[in-house]
Amino acid sequence: MMAKKTRPTALCALAAFILLVTGLEPSRLELEVTEASLISDKRRAEEVMASVKAAGVRIAMDDYGTGYASLSTLQTFPFDKIKIDQSFIKPLGRDRQAAAIVRSTLILGEALGIPVLAEGVETETQLAFLDRARCREAQGYLFGKPSGAAETAERIREQWARKRAEFNAPPSPSVAANPPPPPARGVSGTGGSFASVTVTSTLMVSASVIVSNFQTRTCARNVVSR
Repeated sequence: MMAKKTRPTALCALAAFILLVTGLEPSRLELEVTEASLISDKRRAEEVMASVKAAGVRIAMDDYGTGYASLSTLQTFPFDKIKIDQSFIKPLGRDRQAAAIVRSTLILGEALGIPVLAEGVETETQLAFLDRARCREAQGYLFGKPSGAAETAERIREQWARKRAEFNAPPSPSVAANPPPPPARGVSGTGGSFASVTVTSTLMVSASVIVSNFQTRTCARNVVSR
């Protein structure tokens, strides 16, 4: 869930509102903030983010590398994820400096124990570089473009229908001789990765609608959310 345009002081109210309306487990909600949103009052921002974290909600640093003091910010604030800005991903494969920055960020994240995600992946070349650099999370148009709630819900239904058909189809002789491992714990009838993607898509649709409602209800307080 992106909160890049939400002031840190509004994060507590935003998180509480989303959790109340959706019934989400707090650990399934991830708010994204940028360094620019933390600069005006770092002490207050640190207190607010600590409260959000105490509620079990995850916080990601968005647009990493484009702020003012990324290293000190990572040390000060309790981030659960680092998201490398797309401006460093776009030139991968033709810009040595961008490649060096991405690699160093991945090394830094590993040293700090913080997962790193690459934003704005649009080509197979970029994805291949990230794979070689051991970046395990990415997002971008290469995987899919933004869509409305109805379109996303229809896509999820189609995916589930295909998976159900695959699951119910009789196994081929080779599969029967070498059955696949059982599905992940808590997942029925489909692989763990597919279930995770489906649930995440559903939650993002719900949360997007909720944040839109939150924006409308709190505009008088000059809170801007996305």
